[in-house]
Amino acid sequence: MSTKDTKKTSVTASVRPMIAPKHIVRVTTDADRRSVITAARAVISEHRDVIKALAKR
Repeated sequence: MSTKDTKKTSVTASVRPMIAPKHIVRVTTDADRRSVITAARAVISEHRDVIKALAKR
């Protein structure tokens, strides 16, 4: 087995999913929660747009 094959199958514990919070945000009210969710969705959408634009190059 080559080194290349081994690297494909190895998974480290420090790997996070592509979209996951690096720092957990704690909110007290439902309105704050909605604001955080709205902002997070906007950022994710912008990131998707950038990725799509880069993929077209």
